[in-house]
Amino acid sequence: MSAGEYCNREVVVVHKDEPLREAIKLMRSQHVGDVVVVEQRHEQTIPLGILTDRDIVVEILAKEVALIERLLRRAVAYDAAENLASAYGYYLDEFMWDAVADLFEQDGKRDLGSIAFEVGREKIRQSLKSRYPGTKSKTFFTVHQLVQPVIHVEADGHSANMRVRLFQLGGVSGGSGHWIAGMYETKLGKEDGVWKFKTLDLDYTWTADYRNGWANIADNTKGIINTPFPEITDLPFHYRNPVTGRSPSFYVP
Repeated sequence: MSAGEYCNREVVVVHKDEPLREAIKLMRSQHVGDVVVVEQRHEQTIPLGILTDRDIVVEILAKEVALIERLLRRAVAYDAAENLASAYGYYLDEFMWDAVADLFEQDGKRDLGSIAFEVGREKIRQSLKSRYPGTKSKTFFTVHQLVQPVIHVEADGHSANMRVRLFQLGGVSGGSGHWIAGMYETKLGKEDGVWKFKTLDLDYTWTADYRNGWANIADNTKGIINTPFPEITDLPFHYRNPVTGRSPSFYVP
């Protein structure tokens, strides 16, 4: 007995220049798992090789899976950035200092300008607890709103930059209220598979008494925060102008 006696001579063939989708359609319509790829030479049909359904899955669909996985990582990164911003603001409002610190990588940095510069998760934790000892007073409220995020995720989906605006109000029951505004520039990444802040930099832009508002700001109403308004200063940007491509004066990519 020989292999030639038992081989299937009714093979399905496809020309080497046919689009792959046509080969797939042919395999499906003929209920076969492979086709012989051929070409014409001097009026003869010459076999070049075999294309199998496994080739299609492993070599071609695997590339699509890799692309989908990368796109999924980037989509998750956008959500993670917004979630970190929301959690950071909420934990600050509720005096949850351990939760705030745990949003940072072990070597994370937090720069609040004239208020504090902290390096390391434990230093951030210690600084918060020493600056704001005790629990939150029932007569005090603050809303640390982080709005208008601009997020740029790296192509691999493993890190990101976020610029987000601070618009905060707060006060004491029966007393005065205040506004605080500024701009955060942050770098984000994964630590042990969890999204964290690598760096968080805040530039305050203005503070104001709640009653008088930002239209009537005087130096004696700014409180402990050193804000430039009504002077204008260059704020950091991690990206160029999306329309003109111009780099900002304070560029922090």
